[in-house]
Amino acid sequence: MEEGLESRPSPQDVLVRTGEAIKAIEEYSRQTAKFVTAQNAELHNMVGLLTNTIAQIGAGSEQSVRRLQDIEKQIERARAIEDIKMPKLRLSDCLDSLREEMVQQKSHSSTTVQGLTEGVSRIKEVAATVTPQVDLVTGLPSRGQAEAFLRSDLLGKSNYHVAVFVVDRVAAVNARFGYAVGDEILRLFSQHLAQGLSAEDKLFRWSGPSLVAPLERPHPLHLVRAEMQRVSQRFEKTLIIGGRSVLLPIAANWTVFPAAAAGPDELIQRIDHFIAEHRGVR
Repeated sequence: MEEGLESRPSPQDVLVRTGEAIKAIEEYSRQTAKFVTAQNAELHNMVGLLTNTIAQIGAGSEQSVRRLQDIEKQIERARAIEDIKMPKLRLSDCLDSLREEMVQQKSHSSTTVQGLTEGVSRIKEVAATVTPQVDLVTGLPSRGQAEAFLRSDLLGKSNYHVAVFVVDRVAAVNARFGYAVGDEILRLFSQHLAQGLSAEDKLFRWSGPSLVAPLERPHPLHLVRAEMQRVSQRFEKTLIIGGRSVLLPIAANWTVFPAAAAGPDELIQRIDHFIAEHRGVR
């Protein structure tokens, strides 16, 4: 998403990518519901700290403003040098108070920033240990499971290939019809793909509109590609959207990587690169 924004996209693309970001956050929140519940007290304390600081700063500022307004009125009514003396004294006192308020506000702000920073750090530490095992949209194992499989089960095996599928137009469908329809398209394609693969094949939800399937095949690459061409053929499905039937085409961009041609890290990079290149294709 960052790479896409750096390429100066159109306003429509920015809207689509913003929707993707919101969707990713929503999905992560669902997958880590227990974590969010456990951290609720931490977040509550952080918000309370911020709210209290803002209230203290706001109250002090309002009081100083009222005092300055009163002094201004006194100066407007002054007719002689003697009439100026009292406002000058009050102004001096007010300025001293303002300096004290600024010191206090700086202290409150520093305390608030420090407290929020510490809270965010604690949440990040816990979040780093949370790895969803199952994708809630498709019911497939998640990317974490896929990477673990690529790093362990494929080591030293020369008869494995990895097929990567990026479901077409999901971002556009999300923008036009809503995320529920985009999720349904992804779910339908994953079911269609699972039916075409062998029962022994594994299928994972990688990220966004992408799926990954490690394939154990004693065949050359061109035969594996021909098989994936068959199982990933474009199809159409009628969905009920807003009370009316809409016929939507469902297809994917795909490729196959020989697992033995690269180490796990390089293979993962190739997968991510292919997905980044094709996830915006319509």
